[in-house]
Amino acid sequence: MERVELRCHRGRQTTGSGLVSWGRAIEPSPPWCRRFRTTQRNSTSEFVAVSDIWNRRRDEGAAYIQKQCGSPIASVRNNDELYARKDIDAVIVATADFQHAQHGIEAVQAGRDAYVEKPTAHTMPDARAFLAAVKQTGKIVQVGTQRRSTPSYQKAYEYIQSGKFGDIVMVGDDLERQSAGPLASSGSCASIEGAGYGLEALPHRSAL
Repeated sequence: MERVELRCHRGRQTTGSGLVSWGRAIEPSPPWCRRFRTTQRNSTSEFVAVSDIWNRRRDEGAAYIQKQCGSPIASVRNNDELYARKDIDAVIVATADFQHAQHGIEAVQAGRDAYVEKPTAHTMPDARAFLAAVKQTGKIVQVGTQRRSTPSYQKAYEYIQSGKFGDIVMVGDDLERQSAGPLASSGSCASIEGAGYGLEALPHRSAL
């Protein structure tokens, strides 16, 4: 598949990645940065820029990535500036849930591959528009549901499908999140009104 551009970095071809927003889900997740540090050491990829309209967040993001990944990163004011750069091959979309589809469409139409946090969209029209844009552009897109591809989840799925549980008449699950807000604890859901609970929590809670 055609790439936007491959740059030579320390004698090897390197892909440049950008961040669309410095989302709260990214900062407390050092594993992804450790993995990215490995790719940078192997000279295969590097963070280039972070885009956020809030100057405080974009500067915090740039400082955090530089500290964790060990290389300078630019901060840009908006996505227009991000996609105007010639050193961005792919982006991570870390905006609010309801913006994922919009910014995913924007990314592929700008000729960039994209990793998009879950959920893909809050409405089916947005999801269909995103899918159409991906098909039209032929860009590579991954939605952040990779946890369900891990061996433990696959084994659980296989066990459920095997019928060894017998007839399942009720399913309950529990979510532990190290973040503030009503979803941080696993208590009663009664205080969470309307569809907000399903839209925010279900992408995390229903991985099986």
